[in-house]
Amino acid sequence: MLNKHIMMALAAVVLCASIASATPVYGTPVLPGDWTGQRTLTPGGGLNSAVLGNNRFEPGTGISWIITFDGMTNLYTYSYSFFAPNRSDQRQPLEQSHFILELSSPGCIVEGQSDCIQGANSVTEFRSDWDSSIGQSNPGMPAAIYGVKFGTGLSTYTFLSDRIPVWGNFYAKKANDGLWNFGLESAYSGSDNTLYFIPRPDTDSPAPQIPEPGTFALLGAGIGVFALLRRR
Repeated sequence: MLNKHIMMALAAVVLCASIASATPVYGTPVLPGDWTGQRTLTPGGGLNSAVLGNNRFEPGTGISWIITFDGMTNLYTYSYSFFAPNRSDQRQPLEQSHFILELSSPGCIVEGQSDCIQGANSVTEFRSDWDSSIGQSNPGMPAAIYGVKFGTGLSTYTFLSDRIPVWGNFYAKKANDGLWNFGLESAYSGSDNTLYFIPRPDTDSPAPQIPEPGTFALLGAGIGVFALLRRR
């Protein structure tokens, strides 16, 4: 009987894990272990593109990021860099025509300005409806973005924010070609795979990092196992 109960409890743990793994990650906090990372335009790399010009985004093109937190100022530093492969399979900086980073709606943009981004290293423009319509020059953009557009001619974009990082979307343009993360497409927007998203600032003020929902589920199931063993 003991073995039967233990097996049932362990099955519950597995079930909780499978349920937790199916939870959409969009908009959830990015844990510190993912504050440094990258996505690439390769199979399984998390990025997609539209080539309408001279194929500025060849396989191996990517975006990397580094996020740090200063406890003295309570500000996060966000840094995003675009790169392309060269013949030695090394990275080289890849300048963009522009870079649009999603912000969470509706608390970040007020009358074309933002109260959650400061100290950007380029010109910024804030809108609630960046899309692929005529006049916005975002070729292939699969969905609209509520966010900030950074100016031209840079391969690395940096800014400060008092908002915690959460999983979200971006779009970048180089000449007549577009680049974005899979999560911007409707087929992947509800995915439980963090590979399809990148970190971006949340609307809410900074808050202590908390375990993801899956962690709580597994913890609760594990406690149940120990309680059962104690009773037996």
